Amino acid sequence: MLIETPRKYVTKRLVGNWEKGGGKKKAVELLQKLHADAKTAEAASPASIALKTVITELILHAIEGHVKEICDVLTTAGLARLSLAQSAFADALWLVNLESLEKTMKTELDKLAMEVVKAKLVPKWMLQERLQGEFIERIGFGSAETLRKKEIRVRSYSLFLQQKYNLLREESEGYAKMLTEIFHFMSTPAEQRPDPSVLTMHAQALIGFFDLDPNRVMDLILEGFEAHVSLGTRSNGSPDLDLKLCRDVCDVLSHFKIKAVTAMVGFKLQFYQKDGKHQYLHEGSNKTIITPTSLLRMAAVLIQYGKIKLEALWPYLNPTDQALVKARSKFVTDRIEQAKKVNKANLNSDERKKSVDNRGTQQNFGKNNQKLEILYQLLLIGDWTNASKILNRLEPIMFASDEGVSQVLCSLISRLIEPTYAQHCKVHRVLGEAMKKPENTGPVEEGEEEEGSVPMTVEEKNAEGKPTENPWEEKAPTELSEVPRTIWPVAKHLGVYLYRDQVLLSKLCRILKEFIMGVKKSKGDELKKKTYTVLTAESEKILTDVIIPA
Repeated sequence: MLIETPRKYVTKRLVGNWEKGGGKKKAVELLQKLHADAKTAEAASPASIALKTVITELILHAIEGHVKEICDVLTTAGLARLSLAQSAFADALWLVNLESLEKTMKTELDKLAMEVVKAKLVPKWMLQERLQGEFIERIGFGSAETLRKKEIRVRSYSLFLQQKYNLLREESEGYAKMLTEIFHFMSTPAEQRPDPSVLTMHAQALIGFFDLDPNRVMDLILEGFEAHVSLGTRSNGSPDLDLKLCRDVCDVLSHFKIKAVTAMVGFKLQFYQKDGKHQYLHEGSNKTIITPTSLLRMAAVLIQYGKIKLEALWPYLNPTDQALVKARSKFVTDRIEQAKKVNKANLNSDERKKSVDNRGTQQNFGKNNQKLEILYQLLLIGDWTNASKILNRLEPIMFASDEGVSQVLCSLISRLIEPTYAQHCKVHRVLGEAMKKPENTGPVEEGEEEEGSVPMTVEEKNAEGKPTENPWEEKAPTELSEVPRTIWPVAKHLGVYLYRDQVLLSKLCRILKEFIMGVKKSKGDELKKKTYTVLTAESEKILTDVIIPA
């Protein structure tokens, strides 16, 4: 307990020699000296701690029956002029009151508090601000119930009061200027676009001058980004992203909280999760709301650049994981039942005409499956890190059964495998003749490479600010030992749906053959043999789970 701790500065011997031994004079000089030292020191300095210790010891002596003597010391030391000592005294009163004191000590503590206020050594408002409700009520400075109600009212005001913004009347000029700034920045070509710090500075100025809602401003930035995130579609079907705009917008969004950006994008996605017709459509409209591709692509880009965490956005997406698992179980059960009826004849002609044979069709994930679409967009823009998280999380669902996802996965494997395939698998002579390019004597078109010229590397393309045609070039392996680490994880998620790309299936078979030949050739090298032994198990699993079923 605090009352039992030894006194370091104001000892019991000093209090016993209060008048005759000069104890009062020493206590006054000590208090004044420590206050002078603490005034120029930091809050956690030894001088500040010593001042608080001395005041606490004085209060402990007061509740032991020396209220009058302690009040004389505080008056002589000029406590009314010592602001730091006043604050420390109020804090020490609060601390001592927390102790389990005897009834007489509590009475002395109340007496001390009333005496210092009566002598104007400590302002009354400071004690009302620092002390507990029951202490304040005990010394007659207020009601504990009234204080509790005021505290609840202040907390409710600071935490739950919402400032309403009128978007259509008094602030229309501010939002108009904000829209002009945002869309001018977004629509400007990359080589002429100003630095993102300029848009940030103008946005902050408009928010402060017109008292705009920062969340609404963030919403406008996201809307502008959604409208300009893609320049179009490349020949291979992937989006042609404006990479500089992506970086600039993410730099602007870094001034907002990540949680706020996630909540805003999630709110936009939830708007499109209504079943059937949406409540905001006109009556009689047959249109069904579907999540726009631009919104999903923007969300995928923000996930790739780290402005949104996939785990934080996941609860906002539709449908739930449980619904997907349930739908997959029903799909598998129905296909098993259909397989059992293959050799059964139905003699009811009417029923036979009505039945539809849909064996072998892919699973219908729905027109508005946001989790599937986010996965598809992540694969298109080349973010395998986050796409693999979705595929691993929902591995039993087999998203690769969707034709679009399987095509992107096949394209990904084709690009990853190309350097290894070109190096280790020889092309047949007849096929090589057919693959030769015809002679071109005409002028070289813009964007084409001159025959015999060295193709640009990924680093050179990025240096020019041009998006690469192949976002997987840097990850493509060149050695057979790297194939299980880079290509097999993608092939595992593709599974049996590898059958949709027969050329890729043939290439994988040839790569697997070369890999097995590499195992045989490594018998003399113990290190290679050990490496290939570990990787062979993974390759055999791909053979049994992917290649043979396909």
